[in-house]
Amino acid sequence: MSQPDEKTELITPKKLNNPMKDSKSYRDLHRELIFIQKRGVVLQNKPELQQVMEQRKCNLPREQEKAKQTKTDFEEELKKRYQKLEQYEQEQKLEGNENVPEFIKVKETLRRTIITDAA
Repeated sequence: MSQPDEKTELITPKKLNNPMKDSKSYRDLHRELIFIQKRGVVLQNKPELQQVMEQRKCNLPREQEKAKQTKTDFEEELKKRYQKLEQYEQEQKLEGNENVPEFIKVKETLRRTIITDAA
């Protein structure tokens, strides 16, 4: 039996190269970032997605606070009137559609398509 302290004649695997780091575009980008960092130039513009996410993160506590606050009687009355108005408009729309023939209702729901001449 062989001792665990003895070196075995097994071949040790070589670490594989990362194909991403081997690519020319990655090396160029990395070189450019290092150059910019050495010069001390800070990138001023953040990506648009990151800006939007930061704004949402800042606005979230404010929105939560507004949701927790109790509404005044005036605000509640405005909300009720708005709901009644919406309900009235929906009823008017339904009544207006009852007298319209079926083919016109279907035509209104269809999307408009542009027909181009293939001449």
